Amino acid sequence: MRRNTGKRFAGTVTGALLAVGALFATATPAQAYDPDPGVSTYYRDTDGCPCSGGTLTDPFDGTHFAHDAGGLAVKMELDDAGWFVGKVEFHPNDEKLWIYDTKNDGDTFYVAVGYASGGSYHDLGTFSAPGTSTPWT
Repeated sequence: MRRNTGKRFAGTVTGALLAVGALFATATPAQAYDPDPGVSTYYRDTDGCPCSGGTLTDPFDGTHFAHDAGGLAVKMELDDAGWFVGKVEFHPNDEKLWIYDTKNDGDTFYVAVGYASGGSYHDLGTFSAPGTSTPWT
């Protein structure tokens, strides 16, 4: 990702990911969490990557961000009463948004992605993790 588009897209994703908490209130899943799951957000300037470990460590896939000059990686962990229920990651190197539903409990969460430019908001869509009946262990 180039520095100029990287900043715009990183800002886009960061803004979209920060909106996840608001989406919990509008989504009507089968078994909604009350209160909404906690959200921990971690940012990494990928100029100095590859990077992993520390706050990027989780029990599911060992988050790892690749080097991308001018990129900003984002990881959000969603938890309920100490249990991971999902996570969202933006990897700027390949411009991928990863959404994980890490608890097979019959509900889901949604991530709205968009960006503001020139005084206008541009909606890129709403995304969710694919459903599965296979639990993470």
